[in-house]
Amino acid sequence: MTRNEAMFPSPNTFDPERFFGPEKMASEAFQDVEAVFGFGRRFCPGRFFAEESIWMFMTNMIATMDIGKAVDEKGGNIEAEGEYFGSFVR
Repeated sequence: MTRNEAMFPSPNTFDPERFFGPEKMASEAFQDVEAVFGFGRRFCPGRFFAEESIWMFMTNMIATMDIGKAVDEKGGNIEAEGEYFGSFVR
């Protein structure tokens, strides 16, 4: 569905800029967030479960966790260090 050359010139080329801004959108069909779940008879039957699971996960995190910087013994913020460790899985 996303490889139609009439809608996407060079569909196999990685070009995320084709989706930037409404004037560069290749098709009206892909403006819908649900385009990732397919179209017509071949839509994902678990799309509602997936969306609701993400919603419940996000609301649960916001309601139950204190999201912020770590605090030391004196109450000051601990700045995170930006170290990169090369590995296969993150």
